[in-house]
Amino acid sequence: MKEQIVGMLITVLSGVAVYVISQWYTEFVIRPIQEYKNLKAKVAKLLILYAHYYSNPQTCESAENYPRWEAAAADLRELASEVAAFAEVKPFHLFVFFAIPTKKQLLNATSNLIGLSNSFFITKHAEERHYHHIEQCRTSVKKNMRINKSK
Repeated sequence: MKEQIVGMLITVLSGVAVYVISQWYTEFVIRPIQEYKNLKAKVAKLLILYAHYYSNPQTCESAENYPRWEAAAADLRELASEVAAFAEVKPFHLFVFFAIPTKKQLLNATSNLIGLSNSFFITKHAEERHYHHIEQCRTSVKKNMRINKSK
């Protein structure tokens, strides 16, 4: 009888241990990776969606005539803030270390997304440097967020 109680107790405790470990793994490994992948997908989507806006900037003087440019720039800036927020809460442990870029890379992507959002309107004197600037920002965002990275 005593052996049955001990066996039952071991079974219950091992079941609880498996449950706790699986919940920990889900919370601290799977969820952060999924959140990063969702954020990465959103960045990739908006880089493509708004490419025609930042590739064809309007002059600062005509900003009120281009509300879609202003809305797109605001969306990119909001996305930059989401990347920065994720960088601040990014878990730091071995299980997600290689799956998610470092905080430095995420903050670099943030600053380049802000650079792109600032490129929707330019002064007439900045047109020559504009295309090099946006390409540099876009490339840096893709590199730091690991977008289109070959495996």
